[in-house]
Amino acid sequence: DFGIAKQFIADGKKHTMIGTEGYSAPEQYKGEVTPLSDIYGLGATLHHILTRRDPRLEPPFSFNERPIMELNPKANPALVQIVDKALDAKLDNRFQSCGEMKAILEQVRYRPVMNPVVAAGAAPGGPQRTSFFDDLDTGGSIEPRWKFTTEDEIRCSPAAHKGLAFIGSYDTNMWAVNLEDGKQVWKYHTEGGIASSPIVDTANNLVMFGSEDMLFRAVDIRNGRIGWSFQTKGRIRSTGRLAHDHVFFGSDDGKVYALLATNGRPLWEYDLGSPVRVRPFVTNDFVIVGSDEGDIVGLELSGKRKWGTRVKRSINSSPYVDMKENLCFFGAFDGFMYAIDAGSGYTIWRFRTNGPIISSPTVADGMIYFGSADGNLYALSADSAKERWKFNAEKPIIGSPAVYQNSVYFGGTNGFFYCLDAKTGREQWKFETKGQITSTPFITDNMILIASMDKTLYALPLVG
Repeated sequence: DFGIAKQFIADGKKHTMIGTEGYSAPEQYKGEVTPLSDIYGLGATLHHILTRRDPRLEPPFSFNERPIMELNPKANPALVQIVDKALDAKLDNRFQSCGEMKAILEQVRYRPVMNPVVAAGAAPGGPQRTSFFDDLDTGGSIEPRWKFTTEDEIRCSPAAHKGLAFIGSYDTNMWAVNLEDGKQVWKYHTEGGIASSPIVDTANNLVMFGSEDMLFRAVDIRNGRIGWSFQTKGRIRSTGRLAHDHVFFGSDDGKVYALLATNGRPLWEYDLGSPVRVRPFVTNDFVIVGSDEGDIVGLELSGKRKWGTRVKRSINSSPYVDMKENLCFFGAFDGFMYAIDAGSGYTIWRFRTNGPIISSPTVADGMIYFGSADGNLYALSADSAKERWKFNAEKPIIGSPAVYQNSVYFGGTNGFFYCLDAKTGREQWKFETKGQITSTPFITDNMILIASMDKTLYALPLVG
């Protein structure tokens, strides 16, 4: 089925259909079969297995309309990204060989470790569970102040300002809720799911975000009315970054954009050649951003490329720059956390984990914190990559941690939200949701806002 049929056609002519409808790549409908068509076919098969939706019964090339995580919330998010890449309509965006795809799949294989490893002298901690999405159980220790439920999964992170919390959902809406009681204040409807986290432009009273309908928008904080919008040529899953009176973000069209924050007028765009799903980091001199092909570049504020480097696998972990040390940290699908010179792109060190890194790093007090698909949250010395401790959550950690005072807060794909001691990694408390947590918590007004794929935004008391 995967190109084999072509071996039985010896007339040298192009044929409009080779293989089984639904599993066949777009180019096969043109009679053009390459080894990359096999990659697409394998992706279609994996999509069928994970969703139990037969592609032969669906419109051709409509996998993006049936997101795996919506049909199977327990699917491994790292595996889902691999399948999505294999199913890309563009040949250049797929894995370029079966060997490359195999290598990535082998990295994603999950080997559970039942007992977490913590720093010397720290008490053992970590969840002891037999199932991950049973009835909600907070253990009687942490109770939410309020909960707000949207109409579909939440994959982005919340934000808050002036008594309002903002959250996007795959129900295609951006929601604003009252921080005091969690009641809806307004919602703004788009034509696609929202995986791009909202950011607040306090100077212009705007909430900015992207959508899978390919538009980046700015809406009024007070009432949700549209301020301006900007059209790209791909789905937007990147979160914007406000700096220097501009907003910087990426798109699946392979470009990073710089727009004037007040009205959305474009200043420049830079083409990285593959989807940009990370949040750019902007310094006084550079815009640093990574791509799905593993490129990370430093652009001058004018959009001109200053430096660039490439790692072996996709970069879906947003870069973080320690301005004092001029070091840029980011993770990659090859399982490494990298530290590079923010002014040149030169590699300073790299630290290996046992799974892809999608979690974005957070730096505080000389320590770098991040999660891995191997199920661990790591704490390293930022200057040397020396491991201080790691905490095992038994399932991949996709979201990014937040550090406040002496605690580290993060969620896992096991549905739990954790509070750890930042120095030792010792568990202080945990709270269970009914879905995977793939986002970053937001701390405001003595509360922690967390979003779960159970469609719910939770407001938890800020306790360490």
